[in-house]
Parts: sequence; C-alpha cells; structure tokens
Amino acid sequence: MCYAIVDNMTSGISLNVVSIKENPRLTRLHRWEMARCKGAPVEIDLSLSFDSGGGEGLIVLSLTVGYRALRGVIARPLLTYSADVTFDLGPHSGMMVTPDAVYVPQKLLGLLLSVSVGALRGMVARFTSGTFLEKYPLPVFDISELLKNIRGAGHDVRRSMPSLHFELG
Repeated sequence: MCYAIVDNMTSGISLNVVSIKENPRLTRLHRWEMARCKGAPVEIDLSLSFDSGGGEGLIVLSLTVGYRALRGVIARPLLTYSADVTFDLGPHSGMMVTPDAVYVPQKLLGLLLSVSVGALRGMVARFTSGTFLEKYPLPVFDISELLKNIRGAGHDVRRSMPSLHFELG
C-alpha cells in the first residue's frame, strides 16, 4: 500500500480517533544494551506507514520510534516502540483508497500526523518511565517538516517513509 497527497481539501470532514494501540509485535526494550550504553548520546528515528483500515473512511497510521546509542563504532538499539492510530475520516474526507494506494488531502494528513505523533509521545514517555530513556522524550518537531519530507518523495511513498533522525545531547 502506498499513499499520495491530494492538494484539494473538502470541508465538513468528521475526524474521529477510533483507536490508539501499542503494537506489541514491534515493541522491544533492549535492557542489556541500555545498561551498557548509559550516558552515550541517543539518536531517535521516527518512521510511519499508512494503510486503509478496511472500512470506508478508515485509515491506520503506524508509527515506530527507534532509540539507539553508539557503543564503540556500532549503533546499538535501546528501544523500538510502535503504535497504531486508527482514524475514521467519514465518507466526505477526500481520502480515496485503491488496491495499491491511499490518497489523503495534505491538510488532513498534517492533522492526522499531529494527533498520532502526540499520542506516540505520551505512550513512549509512559513506556520509558523509570529508565534512563525517560530523559530523552520524543522531541517536539514541526509537522510541516514531516510533510515536506513526504512531499519530497514524489507524492508516492511505498509503505514507509525514510526515518527521520533527531540527535539528543
């Protein structure tokens, strides 16, 4: 499944969050590496993928954040956390689903990303509570920058966009 951004936006969209769930199949806390990499600079990657939710107007944004630290010359995984956010956009959202693509209006995509990243930030904070990673919350960043990266991919990104990197000192 791929997605594309559609420039026109219809009015009267009813946006509802259907569910926000951790994806336990993709979530891992690497305690051994965390113990060995304490104090090292942490790098955070964010990736996302889109899928139709199976019903008319449903879309699922799957977000995965990866925390890594450099030990020696090798980047070691500390945490991989994944969450799925399902939205019901209603029948008049401007979203179109074909067998191989999901088309989403750009303004609507920004709103979906904002809600999803905010939810992910809270879930990661809860998950890392009591570990040294609680000092490294998911950074606040400009959603419009995410949209630029998506638009720069030619309006058609296969399953996931490239990871974004944030260095936390």
